Amino acid sequence: MKLSSLFIVTFGIWVISYPLVSNPHGYPYFAESKKQAEPAPRPDSPRSDFALNEYRIIINIPETKLYLYENEAVVMTLPVAVGQAIYKTPVGHDELRELIWNPWWYPPKSEWAKDEKITPPGPKNPLGPVKMVLGDEIRLHGTTKDSSIGRAASHGCVRLHSEDAVTLAWYLQSHLTGKSDSSYLEKYKKAGSSTFHVKLDRPVSVDLIYNIVAFNEDELTVYPDFYNKISKVSEVASWELFSNGISPWELNLASVFEPIKSAVKINVEDLM
Repeated sequence: MKLSSLFIVTFGIWVISYPLVSNPHGYPYFAESKKQAEPAPRPDSPRSDFALNEYRIIINIPETKLYLYENEAVVMTLPVAVGQAIYKTPVGHDELRELIWNPWWYPPKSEWAKDEKITPPGPKNPLGPVKMVLGDEIRLHGTTKDSSIGRAASHGCVRLHSEDAVTLAWYLQSHLTGKSDSSYLEKYKKAGSSTFHVKLDRPVSVDLIYNIVAFNEDELTVYPDFYNKISKVSEVASWELFSNGISPWELNLASVFEPIKSAVKINVEDLM
């Protein structure tokens, strides 16, 4: 056999045998390549048996409203009190990880609380029956001052009617912990002088926003600018209308946005 013929035969045997030697699984090389080329599972299409409902809270400070979302649906809307202009509720993102039933109140190290005393759980506790912990000393909690709800009246925290605070906290606990039996809630009420800490299985996203204008079904709503953040309300209103497909240049906006103390609803047709 000539040298060139021997080389061709040897090379042919090497080409055939190489995939079997180099592939640790013993599969034909080209079949394995095809297997590797299959797309990975898409992260936005999880297996149904692993699907989890997502919960998040949005609090619009000028609106003094709290919205609880389950996935994309609003399942609860509650009125709140927010911080006074001198004690602003901070805008930003945080997470709710823990519920504290029948909390103690410890006066913060602030001038307004210098003469206050530590208050145990009970009807005189300014936090009400439950508080929900965020960061930076901000809390969602009940109150003994129901008349403050709907106003900028707190020292920075977000107050709810106490019955609303219980409703919200229990909804989160029953959906995000193993302590979902109603006997737990009865226990918290009966043992009103004892404090109970409940960690959520996963955090709830909380966004504190500052939107002073909202548009819905041909109606524009303007909320009070508690913190004097907005220099030209008409410009914010114009953008809100424009983003909803309405041309603001055909409307008379400048004359209706005087400083307000409560929400004002305006039919867009009245501005034409």
